Amino acid sequence: MKNRFLLVCCILFLLSCSHITNIKKGFKIGPVLQVANYDSTSIMWESYAEDTGFVRVASKKDMKDAKIINDTITSKIHKVKLTDLVQTTRYYYQAVTNGKDSPIESFVTAPSKGSKSPFRFIVYGDSRVAPNIPYLHLIKDSKFGRHEDHMSVSSSIFSYSPDFVIHIGDFVLSGLDLEDIYNFFCIEKELLSKVPLVGVYGNHEFKGGYSEDNSHMDDYLIPPEGGTFSWYQYNYGNVHFLILNTSAPLSPGSEQYNFMEEDLSSASKDLNINHIIIAMHKTIFSISGHGDSKNFIKNLIPLFEKYGVKIVFYGHDHDYQHFIKNNIHYILTGGAGAPAHEVRREKYKTTEGNLIKYNPCLNYVIVDVYGKNLELEVRKVQGNGNSASAVVEKIDI
Repeated sequence: MKNRFLLVCCILFLLSCSHITNIKKGFKIGPVLQVANYDSTSIMWESYAEDTGFVRVASKKDMKDAKIINDTITSKIHKVKLTDLVQTTRYYYQAVTNGKDSPIESFVTAPSKGSKSPFRFIVYGDSRVAPNIPYLHLIKDSKFGRHEDHMSVSSSIFSYSPDFVIHIGDFVLSGLDLEDIYNFFCIEKELLSKVPLVGVYGNHEFKGGYSEDNSHMDDYLIPPEGGTFSWYQYNYGNVHFLILNTSAPLSPGSEQYNFMEEDLSSASKDLNINHIIIAMHKTIFSISGHGDSKNFIKNLIPLFEKYGVKIVFYGHDHDYQHFIKNNIHYILTGGAGAPAHEVRREKYKTTEGNLIKYNPCLNYVIVDVYGKNLELEVRKVQGNGNSASAVVEKIDI
């Protein structure tokens, strides 16, 4: 009896050891490229088990000249900054975590500030899915809003080979839902392993979509200057980007407003800057879901006009809209997968902006920078797993 008991205990022990060895290891999310500068690029990934991890980076695809950059923190979420890089140069990288190697991918560093070298970036946003309840009683036709729609947009964007992408917020339905965040990065894996991400906070990154509570997205997004992801400035060649957080106070006298005014003032005087572009989430002008923002029109537009802003990109409403007011282009591109918004309330059919184009479709905006000229191409995506696209509008600035 005693021997049988010992035998059973040994079997149970071996089974428990087998369970331990079968714990998932390697990459849960990523690697994800973020914020390409002329001399650095950052990489984020999440591993199944805590470790330090490291990145191999090389100038040749065979990785024979690879340098190892170690993560200095033991964690599941890793953020490694690759430094001392050469501008406009292709590098190859491979992240290693839990003893598992990622595929070898590559990226190209940014041109130096003021460079007139041409480049391409793509703006998109509102990739979140629809909730599991009827989506607002005002919706006419709840088109889109599925992961397949988001995948269609991401695949289409990838096919146009941007140097980087700007996501203007509402990555997910809830920034407190880790499964939701996992799904976003899973869908964007092919794109963001090769194309650096510049991120903007939307309201759905917070609890309930109402700009409340903390957001787990802080753990996954990397702003250019480090620290807490909120609002910041970013230079790429001769373009200056100002990233605003419309879920934080933006009224005169607020910390973000003061930062914005100081930044725009400085950029407008910088001879290396030919274009100033704003990226934010909530609407300024809109004829659909959320309508015009009276506060933003009153508080932000005077600064945009004073300091020579060329384009303001935003989302929040799930469609495409293009307005012009006093030579500034206001482009709403909220069509990366969220359920489409259509013109609903009578009061939203009027706007203080001059509406040029409206289309309730999945969409994104390609921006080609040629020195002092900007060429924009807006593309409409089929959706439901089909990444076929067509031109909605072309804009020369």
